[in-house]
Order: sequence, then C-alpha cells, then structure tokens
Amino acid sequence: MSTPRESQAQILAWYSEQRPFRLDLVGDYAGSSRFLIHGDSLLRYCFSDPRIDFSPGFQLLHAVYVVEQFLQNLVRRKCEFDIVFLEQDAAMCVPSGQGAAAKKWLCARAVIVRHLLGLCRDNGEAKDFGGEMKEFASVRESAFLEWVTERRPLFILAADADDIAVNMTTGDDENEEWDDDDDDDDDDSEEEEEEEEEEEEEEESDSELEEETDSGEAKKWTIVATLYGLMHMGEGYNIALINRVEFVDSKIFTYICEYTSRIGRKRIPEIDSLIRVGTKAPYLDSRVELPALEETISIRERLTIYTLIRLLSPNCSPTLPPPVVSLASIYLLHTAFLKHLSLEERQFSIPRGPGPSAAKLQKAELDHFLGQLAECTTLLLNSSLPGLDSARTRAICGASDIPENVHADFTRLSGAVEEGLKVCGREITFSVPAGGPELLIEAEPTEKPSTHTLLPFSNPIFDSHLESIRLDIDTLAEGSSDVDDGSVYREETHWHNSKKPLTYTGAHKRTAVVQNRPPPGGKGQPETRWEKIQMGKARKSEQRFLNQMQRYAASLTDATDGGLHPKLIICDAGEDRKRKPTKENERKPTKETANKKAGKPAAKAPVSKADKIKLENAEKGALKEVKALTSVWRNVCLAVQSSRDEEQSITRLDEHLKKLRETVPKNAANDHEGRFVEVEVRLYKIQILQSMWVALAKEGQKQKGFGIVAVLFDEARKVLSSPALTVKIKVILTNVFAGLGIAMPPATTAPLAKRELSFKTTWNGTQAEDCKLGMTSAEFQLMHFGPYMDRNMDSKPDDRVPFEPDGWQRKVLDEIDRENSVFVVAPTSAGKTFISFHAMEKVLKTNDDGILVYVAPTKALVNQIAAEVISRFRKNYRQTGKTVWAIHTRDYRMNDPNNCQILVTVPHILSIMLLSPANAAKWSPRIKRIIFDEVHSIGNAEDGVVWEQLLLLSPCPIIALSATVGNPEEFSDWLQSTQRSLGLHLTMIKHPYRYSDLSKYVYRPSEDITDDQPFQGLQRLVKFGHIEGAIGLEAIHPVASLVDPSQGMPDDLALEPRDCLSLYRCMKEVQTEDYPIPDSFNYQRVFGETGTVIKKADVIEWEIALKSVLKKWMKDPGSPFLKLIRELGSKKGPVRRSSKVERKDSVSSQGGQTLLPYPVLGNGTLPLLSTLHSENALPAILFSYDRTMCERLGISLCSQLERGEAEWRDKDPRWKATIAKWEAWKKTNKSRASKPRTAPPQDGVTKADMMMDKADREQSAIEFFNPLDPSPEFSFADNRRCTEAEFEQEIQGLDATSPMVMALKRGIGVHHAGLNRKYRQAVEMLFRKGYLRVVIATGTLALGINMPCKTVVFAGDSVYLTALNYRQAAGRAGRRGFDLIGNVIFHDIPLSKAQRLISSRLPSLMGHFPVSSSLILRLFILLHNSRQSDHAKKCINTLLTQPRLVIGGESFREQMLHHLRFSIEFLRRQKLLGSDGTPLNFAGMTSHLFYVEASAFSLHALLCSGYFSSLCKDIYEPTKQKRISLDLMLVMAHIFGRRPAPPSSGFPALPPLPKKAKKVLKRYNQDTLLTYSTYVETYAKQYCKTRDNTLPFSKLEYGGKGSKSVSRSTNIPAALSSFVALSGHSKGFRDIADLTTSVRSDIFLEDGAVPYLPVSDDEKLNNYLYAFFKDGDTAKLDRENGVRKQDVWFVLKDFSLVIATVVAGLECYLKDGPGTYFDADLIRVMDEDGEALGKDDEEVVEAVEGEDEEKRERREKNVEMAKVLKAFLVLREQFEEKFLKIFA
Repeated sequence: MSTPRESQAQILAWYSEQRPFRLDLVGDYAGSSRFLIHGDSLLRYCFSDPRIDFSPGFQLLHAVYVVEQFLQNLVRRKCEFDIVFLEQDAAMCVPSGQGAAAKKWLCARAVIVRHLLGLCRDNGEAKDFGGEMKEFASVRESAFLEWVTERRPLFILAADADDIAVNMTTGDDENEEWDDDDDDDDDDSEEEEEEEEEEEEEEESDSELEEETDSGEAKKWTIVATLYGLMHMGEGYNIALINRVEFVDSKIFTYICEYTSRIGRKRIPEIDSLIRVGTKAPYLDSRVELPALEETISIRERLTIYTLIRLLSPNCSPTLPPPVVSLASIYLLHTAFLKHLSLEERQFSIPRGPGPSAAKLQKAELDHFLGQLAECTTLLLNSSLPGLDSARTRAICGASDIPENVHADFTRLSGAVEEGLKVCGREITFSVPAGGPELLIEAEPTEKPSTHTLLPFSNPIFDSHLESIRLDIDTLAEGSSDVDDGSVYREETHWHNSKKPLTYTGAHKRTAVVQNRPPPGGKGQPETRWEKIQMGKARKSEQRFLNQMQRYAASLTDATDGGLHPKLIICDAGEDRKRKPTKENERKPTKETANKKAGKPAAKAPVSKADKIKLENAEKGALKEVKALTSVWRNVCLAVQSSRDEEQSITRLDEHLKKLRETVPKNAANDHEGRFVEVEVRLYKIQILQSMWVALAKEGQKQKGFGIVAVLFDEARKVLSSPALTVKIKVILTNVFAGLGIAMPPATTAPLAKRELSFKTTWNGTQAEDCKLGMTSAEFQLMHFGPYMDRNMDSKPDDRVPFEPDGWQRKVLDEIDRENSVFVVAPTSAGKTFISFHAMEKVLKTNDDGILVYVAPTKALVNQIAAEVISRFRKNYRQTGKTVWAIHTRDYRMNDPNNCQILVTVPHILSIMLLSPANAAKWSPRIKRIIFDEVHSIGNAEDGVVWEQLLLLSPCPIIALSATVGNPEEFSDWLQSTQRSLGLHLTMIKHPYRYSDLSKYVYRPSEDITDDQPFQGLQRLVKFGHIEGAIGLEAIHPVASLVDPSQGMPDDLALEPRDCLSLYRCMKEVQTEDYPIPDSFNYQRVFGETGTVIKKADVIEWEIALKSVLKKWMKDPGSPFLKLIRELGSKKGPVRRSSKVERKDSVSSQGGQTLLPYPVLGNGTLPLLSTLHSENALPAILFSYDRTMCERLGISLCSQLERGEAEWRDKDPRWKATIAKWEAWKKTNKSRASKPRTAPPQDGVTKADMMMDKADREQSAIEFFNPLDPSPEFSFADNRRCTEAEFEQEIQGLDATSPMVMALKRGIGVHHAGLNRKYRQAVEMLFRKGYLRVVIATGTLALGINMPCKTVVFAGDSVYLTALNYRQAAGRAGRRGFDLIGNVIFHDIPLSKAQRLISSRLPSLMGHFPVSSSLILRLFILLHNSRQSDHAKKCINTLLTQPRLVIGGESFREQMLHHLRFSIEFLRRQKLLGSDGTPLNFAGMTSHLFYVEASAFSLHALLCSGYFSSLCKDIYEPTKQKRISLDLMLVMAHIFGRRPAPPSSGFPALPPLPKKAKKVLKRYNQDTLLTYSTYVETYAKQYCKTRDNTLPFSKLEYGGKGSKSVSRSTNIPAALSSFVALSGHSKGFRDIADLTTSVRSDIFLEDGAVPYLPVSDDEKLNNYLYAFFKDGDTAKLDRENGVRKQDVWFVLKDFSLVIATVVAGLECYLKDGPGTYFDADLIRVMDEDGEALGKDDEEVVEAVEGEDEEKRERREKNVEMAKVLKAFLVLREQFEEKFLKIFA
C-alpha cells in the first residue's frame, strides 16, 4: 500500500503529464450540450478577482456580482450548464494567498451557495434557466454520482492549480500590478516563501503531512486531487479549466484536459483518503437559544440578529472586549442603513474628522471582529434555521448623518438582539456610535478619474452619422505635429506584394492566363529579365494547375470519355442583343404554338408534302429503332441465361436499364417499344430476385433476404404502374405476390396490352415452397422498403435546372429570379449547391460584365466549386483576358480575379477585395450576387467576424446556404435587417428533411480479435448486403438516444420508416391509462391494408404525429417516457467494447514503432471494413479529428493488408500455381517491362467500350498479371474504375514509395488540410471515380466536399467530435442521386457519446461586434484612396445605418456611434488618421493585419516610437545581424502568435520582452485605456440615466429607495458598475480588462472590441516561434511546446504571412513616403506546396544597381526605416529557410 506521501507524488506526477489544449468551448466543443460547473472552482476563480475588497473590508455583494457576471457571460453565449457544490471542496474557494481572510471567503461561499440554490425550484432547476444547482458532500457520494449520470454533462468546468504555482514564487500579494507603491508586500512575499522552504526541509516523515496542509504545495496537490476525482468519476469526463477562461466576442476560449477512455483510469492508491471528505457544517450550539422573530423581519435583518446573538452569547464569548460591543453597534447601524440606501449611495468616502470611536479602532481588531462575524454567519447559513434559505449579507459601511427611519430600524434591531442575549444570560445595551458611523479604516484619498478631450475630426461622409454625438473637442490640437505627423498612405500596390500594381497588367502569382495574353510587345508585357522569368514560371504553374483542375472537374461530372462538355452560355441582354440572331432564334412562333400559349386548342393544319416525307422517314427510323432495341435485348437475355451468377446477371440487367433510359426519350409514347423492353427487363430481374429469395427461405435465412424482396417490390411497383404493362406480366406478378403473402401494389388503370414476352421462359411467378414474408404489406414496407420509397417532395420539371426540383428548390429559384436575397437551410444531400449554379448561369447570361462571388470556408471547397464551374459553363468573350471563372485564395490564384464573371474565393480575400480602393470604381460595382456557402462558419472562432462583416457590407443580393444552423429564425431576422438597409428583400427557405435516410450503428469488435491473427482476406461481396445484424454492428434507435428528457428533442432528429414502426409498437407497449396512444396512430389505419405503396411523405406525417405525443411525454416526469427509452434500448442489446482486445506492436511499419496506441482502432478497423465490403456498404469515409491519427490509421491498415497478403501468398496453392504459370510465360514471351501501358480513354470512347474491346481480344490473362500488384482479396481498390495509366497520372509528382501513396494502391486514402494539395486532390478524384473505397479524413472533408459515400465511420472519440461536426460528417453518407440510404457507424466511441451526438441540438449562431478599429481604418483607406467613390460611400452608409449589428443582439445605435467616434479618436492618437480621415504612416500595413488587430496596432506603436529604428541601426554590420535578428524575432514573438505558458504546463517561456519595447507597449495600452475610458464615461453621462442595481444572472434588484442625506461621490466614474464601486474603486479603470468587466450593465463593451496587447511581468508566453527560429526543430515544438504536430505547419505559415505583410508595408511606406533607399524583394508568400515566389539574390542586386540617382537620393532621406526593412528582410529569409524544410 502506498504511503500518503507517495500517493501525493503520484497525483502531482499525473497532473504534470496532462497536455491541455486550447479551444472555443462554444463553437468547437460544447455547442448546446450541457456541462457541469464545479462550484468551488467557480468561486475560487471569481474570488481571485483583485478588485473585490475583502481586506480590510467585506464587500460581499461585489463578490456575488462577480460570480453572477461570469455565469451571465455563459448564458449570453447560450451555454447550458449545471452547478454543483461539494462540501469536501469548501476550502478550495479561498483564493491563493488569502488564508488570513479564509473565514470571510467561506462565509461568502455559504452566502452564494444559498443565494444560487434560492434561485431554484423544488426540483433544483433554476428559474428562467434550464440548468440545475445542487449541493452534495463528496465526489464519491452515491447521490451525486446518480445525479451526474442522470444529467449527463459533456465535461466539467473546474480549476487547476496554476494560481498556486504562481503564488509559490510571487508570494501572497497576487495583485502587485495594482499596488505598485506598496513595497512591503514584496518583503512579506520573500519571507513567506523562505518560511515555506524551511518548513519543507524540516519535514522528515509522512506523519507531518497534515501539518503542512496550509502550504502552497499541499494546496496544490489537494486541488489536483479534486481535479483527478472529477475527471475519473463515472465513465470519465474531460475537464475544462475555468481559471483559463477567456471571453472573446461570442467565444469562450479555455484549455481542455482530455480524459482518454482507451487508456482507462490511472489508479492511484489511497487517492480517496487524500481527498478531504467534507461534512455538513456543524449545527448551532444547543445551549444558544435563538428567539422566534416576527415574520415582517427581512432575511437580512434576521441573519444580522441571529449572528450577533450567537457571537455575543456567553457560550461563544465568555468575555467581551469593549471594541466588540462598539463594532456590533456599527454593524447594526450598517444593517439599518442598507435597507434604505441605494447602491449608488453606498459608494462614498468620509472625511477624516475627529470621530472618537473610529480613531481608536485598529485594523487587527476590525479583522478579528469581521472574522468572527463571518464564521457565525457561515454556521447559521449552513444550519437548518428557518427563513435563511436565501440569506444574504453585506459589508460594513457608514454615513455622516442618520435619518429618522434608519434610527428607528437601528432601535428595532438592537432591541431584538438585546432580548435574545438576555435569554442567553447576558445584558448589553446598544447605542448609536458617537459622531455617527464612519468608515473603520481611513479611506484612500479619491481623485477624479482621468479623461481627455477629443482631437478634432471632420469628414463629410462620417459627419452626417456623427452629428448627434456631442463631445468636447481639443481645438488647440488642430494641426499639431504630434498628432498628424506622418505621411499620407496611398493604396497603390498589392497588399502583400509591393512590386505588384493593383491594376492588373501582367502575370499574377499562379494566375497568368496564357491564352489571353496580349501579343509580344504589347501593353503589360515583361520588360526585365526577372519579369520574364516570373512570367515563365507562372505559365508552367498555371498549365499544371489548369490540367489538374480539368481532371478534377471530370471526376465531379463522372465523364466517361475523359473530356468535359460544359454548356455554352450566350448572353441574352445588353450588347449581345445586337448580334445577328441565328436561324433558330429567328424562327417565328407558329399558329399552333401561339394558340397553345393563349390556352386555345390548336387547329388542324393541312399536311404538306414535305411534312409527309418527314413522317415517313420518322416511321422508318422508328422501325429500325424497334428492331435495334429488340435485338440488343435478346442478346442480353442470352447472356443472362448463360450466367450462373445471379448477382452478376442483375448487374447486367441494371446496366441495360441505364442504357435504355438514355436511349428512350422521356416523352416517348406509351406504346413505344422501349417501354415494353424496359418492363420485360424489370420482369426478368424480378424472376431472378424471386429465385434468390426462395433459396434463402429454404435455408432459413429469411432475414438476409428481406432486402432482396424490397428490390423485388420496387421493381414490381414500377412495372405495375407502367403504361407498357401487359396482361401476361400482370398475371405473373399476381402469382409472385401471392407467394410472398402480401397484397400486390396497385396496377395501372389503362387498358393492358396483350403481348407475349420476347424472351423464352416457363416461369409464371408461382413459388413451390412456402416463402411467405409473414407480415402485412404495410409492415413489410415500413420495416424493409424504406430506402426505395417514393421521395417526391412536390417535385416538378423546371427548365431552369437539369433535374426535377422539389417545391422548396423552386421557391429558391423564384427568389433568385426576382433578384431577392435568400437564406436556405436544408440538410446535407438535399441539393442546395445545385441552386447556386442557376444563379451563376443567370449572371453569365445577363452580360459579360456582371460578377458572382462564391465564398467558401476552405480552400478544398474553393477548388471543388471552381471545378464544378469548369465542368458546367463555357463562354466566348470579345474582350481579351476575360474568363468565366477565377480562384483567389491567400496561397494561389487561377485566372484574373478582376477579369472574370464567377470568382470563387475565401472570406478573407473577398473582404480585402471589397475594401480595396483599386476595386471601388470598376470591380465592386459589378458584383451582382454573392453566395455564402456553409454560412454557419460565421460561428468560427478564427474568422467568424470576417463573415459577419461581409454580410454587413455586401453591396448586392446574397444567397446564404447552410445545413447546420441551430437558430435559423434568429439568424434570418438579422440577415433580413442587414439586407433591408440596402433596400433588398431576404426570404428564408427551410427544408428539414434529408433525401436519404441515415441508419446509425455502434460497432463492437469481436472479443478474440488480436494483432497476432493475420488478416485472412476480404470475403465475397454480396450485392444485396444486409448491414443490420452484421458481425459487430448493432443498430441505435434515434429515440433511444433521448436519455435526458430535460434536453428536449432536437428539431432534426429524423426517423427511418422502420424506426417509426418500432417506436409506435414500443409506445403501445408502455402506454398507460393517463398516457394512451390514439387508435388513429395505428399504422394499419394510417397506411391501409390493401397494398397501397407507402410514400416517404406519408411516413413523415406519421412521424410528426408520433413525435407530438413523444414530446408531451418528455415534459411530464410521470409519463412512461423513461420506460419507453429503456425498452427501445434493450431491444438492441448492450453495446460495449471488449476488454480482451490487446495492444500489439506488429502493426508497425517503421522499425517496430507502434503506429496506433489504441487497440480497438488498431485491431478492429480492418475487420469492420471487411464487413462493410462483404455487405456492399463501401465506399466509406472514416472520420478522425486527429490528423496524426488519420495518417497512422491509414498506414496501419495498409500494413495489416500487406502482412496478411504475404502470409496468404506463402500458403495458398492457387497463388503459387499462378506464379509458376507467369514465370513460364516470361520465358517464352517478351519482358513485361516492354509491354505498353494501357492508354487513357480517347475522345468518344467510354471506359465500358475499352473493357469490352479488352475482353474481345483473345489474350491470355497471364499476360496482364503483375505479381507486384496487390491481390484483390487484400485491397479495397476497384481496379475496374481506373486504369493503371490513369492512376499513375493522378499520383504524378508524388513519392510513389511513401506509405501514404502505397496505401492508395490498396484503395485507402488519407485526407486532411495538412497534407500536400496534390495528394489531397488525388484522393478526392480517385474516390469519386470509385477506385478508392476507403478514405480516412478529418472534419475538413465534411465541409461541403463532394465525396459521396455509403457509409460514414466515426473512428475514435475526440473533443472536436461535436453535434455540429457530427451532422456535417454524417451528411456525407447517402448522398442524393448516389445511395438509397446512408450508414453511420460509431467505432471506438462510447455508446453514451454516440447517443449524445444523435440527440444534441445544433449550436446557435452568435454574433461578434463587427465595428472594429481595423475595419474603420480600412473604410477610411477605401474612402480616401478611391477618391470618395460611390462604392466607398455605400459601404460606410450601409454599415452605419444597420439597425442590428450583432446577431441576436439588440439595437444600440447611439452606443455604436459613440464607439465609432472614439475608435476614430484612437486611430488619430495612434497617428493613423489625420483630422479629415486621411490615412497616415503605416495605415496600409496595419489594416492588412486586421485578422490580428491588437498585434497590428502594437506593432505600429513600436514602429512610430522609433524602437525598431534603434534596434536595427547596425543591421548592415555582419557581426551584429544575428543578434539583431534574434532581438527582432523576440519582439515579434511577443506580439504575434501569442500562446500562454502557465507554470503547470511545463512549456518553455519566452525571454522577457526588451525593456524599451515593453515601455512603448505599456504607454500604448495606457493611451488606449484613456481613450476608451473617456468613451464609456461620456456615454454613461449622456445616456445611462437609470440605476445600475440589477445582478446580471439572477436579475434581482438591490438597494433601497435612497436617502436624501447621502449621495454618490462625484469622483466615482459614471460608467463604473455600482456593484464594483462598492469596493471603493474611485481612481478609474486600471487596465482594459478592468474596463470591460467593470462597466455598467447597460454599456456594451467587449474585451475584443478594444485593441490592446496585455504586457505583464507575470504573464508567461510560449516560446514556440522563437525556438523554431533558433533551431528549426519542429519535433521540439510538439514535444516541448505543446504545439500539436498537425498544427505546426499552420501556425508557422500564419507567422510567415505576418512577416510578408510587414515587409510589404515597409516597402510601400518607403516608396510612397518621403524618399526611398533600395528596391526590396517581392513578397514570398509560400503556398501549401512550398513554392516561394520572389526575386533571387542576383536580381535584387541588379535592381539596386539599376536605380537612377534621383531615386537613390530620395531614399537616403529615410535611411532609418530602410534599415528596419532590411532587418525584416533578413528575418524573413532566415525564418523561411527553416520553414521550407518542413513542407509536406
């Protein structure tokens, strides 16, 4: 057994092993799922707020406010949570270093616990809030564990011990930054630290463990032990760290400690004995008798009376020092005052006059009294005393004059205490303290908060919006050089390429359009050697990329001839009308067509001789067609009759049906021969299907045959409804259904033809054996026919699209044609994207100038949409250089974005283009429509605000598409308000139903699967596979996942027909007299028993009716709902993972290193895929939200196949015989190496034709044998779908020997954003072709990528597997037009997690505050540099007239305008704007770094201060370049890519920021604070007229009506919250964080809306960027810095882009400012393939030497800034040298 000391060490070791990672709790994790808040962690975090006055004061109401503010921040972001308080953790609430005030904090805990519990109903659920608040004794208490199991939290929000680690080094004074003048604290801190070290050295045995419980180390492991207990209770929970929470806009960032269920609980002996088990607080001493009080006495007064009686009774205080009675009198007066004073009146300071009592009271005596008071209050609150359930107490305060009503209350309260003490045997008389109550501690001298007047500003466009803002202006600052110093910024070059003019004149990066180049010598041709080289590179790059895109497009359209056939678009408006019309267009409407349009019957016209000839020729052609159709069908019959493989015969018949549909016109006559042939083909198919069913029935395997009967039923339905149905066929089908024992579907009512079958058969449909189904037709259809049901949703032909759109799709088309905006919400596979192509075609047809912009969230989706456009549209332009489409992302461009009609891009790029001055006059006004695909990306943490700004600034109608919006009505309301400001109408069209159903399963691998058993090979594929009931797969009923009724039912919880039937039957079983199921719900009454063919729409109506009853049951605790859930779950049996699956290392392919540390994934995935293969459920996509896991799993699968194949080949005699034949063939024939490769398909030749030709050639099969190719039994690749030459073409440029490419040859691909783009596109194209049948991917593949599959497997659990990601990924299965049903399988995921994903609601979209300082700066740049263009004015007016800027927020126009004015003030103070809005200095560079706003403005401050000039002054000295680069990199790493490195993480921290840089940034932060403090102060004084006395979470109002004799101090900031002001903060706001969290509740100010960069000595930042710059070791970043391997490339790429932008900004500054020095390199922005474009060193030298003298003289005037540029160039070169080495 371990000793306590050893167990403690084990706990701390476990804690040190944790690798928490940062994410957004709302968007990336929880969504709308409930989580649990550990109450004492919440209190510890909130009590650590240094503004709360608990020493020497006791401002309890302020503490309550801080707690409620935190909870309200969660509620405002639509979080759902429960709160639990555990008595064992009560001491945890005491903040680190506050042990002396522990009694006060414990009292505060008791008050807040009672306060929060008082908000709850009897069932513990909070009023007006869906969560529950509970109190238990211990984490091991059975009642607590049962409650947690019932509530099913997703994770637990708790605190770690980081603050302990900080205070062990910094001492008790955590708030040194707040009290810079208190030097004694540092001495105390050092003394306490030395004492703790001495105590630790003196401890020699574990028996002294209890004596050190107050030490920092003991507190640390106690908290860690609590954290451990919470994580490992029940089935295990992830821990989100509450003390690392950051509220940023609508996001909640924190760190997650992940519980890994695969590893299991790490057992630590004696862990429970180390966790301090709490008990209920001791009850009151029975010897202290408390009197009964009148009911009119308030709770506060009751608590005051009981507390003083308890404190002053002889049993508790045998002797009473004189100050105690005096303090008790003041406390009574304090209580009397609180009844009448408002919160504002409690905020005052007392002049230090001659008060006889206050002058003599000492701090120690006060602390002792308050401690005793708090202790007694705590005991009372934790006791069962009546009337104290919602008790609250207050801090001591005073006033100079006592009103009469206060005096009366004092007398009443003191009398009650005196009477109570008499009963206890003590007589005390209380009197009002002489001189009135005063503050017991001398108040700090107050001073008026500092503010400043505003600098002058006037701009005609902005003035009209700001005219209502009346502020003090500093007119003396007009023209001040201190403010307006700096050069005017002019946007003349590309934002990250200073050499590239904004006017398109030559080659773009990866975009040079070869076919559209002007002739040599023309305008825009290259002149210099460097430009010629770049032009050549651009041509080659473009040709490669265009060729790849062509093949990509072909894979999307399933082109069989290797080519594309896009539609030629001809304009029908504008100048194109002047073109000479074609003969077809000149044709005048005939009289017949005119009458038809008018609704009149057409008159019979005389038949001309020419028409007669045409009719005769048509008849002859029809006769030939009939003979051809009949002849081909007879040949097919002969081939099928000779085949012994029934499944192969059905496949041959299906192929023939497909050809018939392509041959026979859709509008063919009823007696067309093709219709009769089609009916016979289907009948032949029915014959084979019946034979297969009979065979299975004989074997007693009817369950496997129901799928076959479903196909038979579907074919029979089509035959019976066909106009070509004959008498004989109907008789046969009647016999078939009689044998099945179900009613036959209704037949056509038209007269039946009497016609014999064209194929010979003796089959008449009868069945000799008893093969009845044993169920009714309705039961059979609901159970097994669901995938084949008619899914017509009001579908009708429409010439606007090449398919029959549903009713909702036609509504979308109508809105587009009306030039309206539309918001479409429809599930994946519903057909949203096809609507976009109509909008594209409409723009293309209108004229040659209109532009449609398609915005996609990822580059992969950008490429796909562009390929779709390539495959669909082509157009002939008169203008040279004009193209239909273009791609523009940060990494690459294809075609000219400014000279195309369909631009496919990402949000950041469209934002840049819309706000670019160069585009304002000619490009932006031409935009006719913007399509926002996957618009729910607005909820993303990183770029959500960019989406929001684009939606606000869109100058035209929009189309917003999404499948996963949790609050579509709310989002639609916001979109409508934004569009209304443009005079546009927006309609929301919502379609809630998937086209194909999804079946859900949990996979449980066999218990005997281990890695010792080699894979035995894939089994034979069964065409009509039956995945339900397959080995290891167990179905999940969606309703069985609703285990928590309080969460409700998600709107998109869809049921299959069989789910509806089982639900109805189960509801019938559990119904009671009080909760009956109406007879009208009986499926036999709903669907009838006469053989009616059930449609999907009918099932949906029945499903809605069943759900209506189900929802009522969920709301009523007395209903049989929980019994229903248990019954539905028990029917499928328990689903557990086997504990016998052992981890082995043999899956390794890298020198014995285990690729997969998780045994179920490693050993269970291949058997699952083998099952899916045999049941015809491939292709499949396996989703794993860990990139490394994706790669490892792919390589592991390939390795297992290779190993199994090797052992099979060693033992299989057939393989050995084949090898022997091949060896013999080689000796007598030419070498296989000389055999020509199979050529790709030529134009006009399909793959089917090639295969037939190959089959016709009488060549030995051994000739095509290659022993190096994978054996079919050990490969998932479908070689029929892709020739060897095509495969080689797809992987051209990739390393064919790499494990990832080797896996492709076995039909396994990997896909995630960190892989090479060429490899990713090869995977996509090979998968669409059908060659790859297994792809392992992250969630990026789920975001709209067109890769339809039959099955989606979620492989392994992850915090990123959320309700949103689940729906996105699951939607890939069963795509419309590909599969009848989709399968979703949970593999190595707990059943509880699977149920949560199915039953969770989608997260609601929440908005950001979009009017950022950088956006305002960009608007000024747009306005100024576009010369007041109409587009610029429109953008500004549209934004500033929006009624609702924030999604889900209220209108606060006045405050927004105030914020705008002070953001302008901020920009003016930072020397970025002139007095008239003219951009200055580095405005361009700063604005282009808008995505890192705070860092950008901080960088600008350093540039303007001259810091960088001083740092880089010796950059040309070679011996100093390295030091300067390191110092520059250190500063940049402190500003950009900031990641915290808390002490507990063990991450190496950055060296301190240089003192000079820190001084500049602190001054910048102080200036920013002053500006925004003035903003909130002026706004509060003008608009905040109501009292700020309502707690944010409980909405309870506090304070009395007020007293005329007391008023609020005028020195307290008007914008300061009344609750925060109770702690005496009268000096104003200390920093931005204080400002944003301390303002009044009616002032909206987000922390993210203020651009500042925290600079603190205590803040430690991760040194990952600095470390990489020094040694370039990416493995170290993962190992030591905690940057996950899959994220390394992206974080380094982001920093690389920052450097590129800074360099471009400096170059532009030098070129456009006063003088230049030398031409700098072109910006080398590397794409994901590692291609860096820029000048070589030789070319740079040539460019410098080629400067003219005048230009050189101008540059010499700005030598200092040129040195800064040189330093950044050196920094970029050194960084990219290391960065290029890690490209995939």
